[in-house]
Amino acid sequence: MVAPILTYNMLTDRGWSEFAALLIYGFLVSLIVWTIRFSQRTQAEGEARAAALAAASAEASASASAAAEDRPAPA
Repeated sequence: MVAPILTYNMLTDRGWSEFAALLIYGFLVSLIVWTIRFSQRTQAEGEARAAALAAASAEASASASAAAEDRPAPA
């Protein structure tokens, strides 16, 4: 919490307006929130794709083993 206050003081001491400093902090906070939400959404989508792939693989394996049981033994 000290770093933002020090940085804010440095910005205002160098001639930046309070409004500009607050705009910068607002943008940085929104960027952090967006990054966190994007990474959570991407992880959830990846897990859903992995689950769908596992289900499709299990289904294909089951249908292949059922087809193998229906075939007569090679002579």
